[in-house]
Amino acid sequence: MTNEPISLELSVWRLEPVNHFSLQLAVCSTNEQMTNEPISLELSVWRLETVNHFSWQFAVPMNK
Repeated sequence: MTNEPISLELSVWRLEPVNHFSLQLAVCSTNEQMTNEPISLELSVWRLETVNHFSWQFAVPMNK
């Protein structure tokens, strides 16, 4: 392994929920072992606003 620098970025976001959707799907399977339980999907639409942004770069020594 090489001693390549690792970049870390931290962004602080302000999250505001705009819309929320929820739907349920029933999945039919040809495999008899699988049940026909509905699968829940949730979709949230967020408005993202960047408040602060930080960036670091450092090298981590790796043992071969």
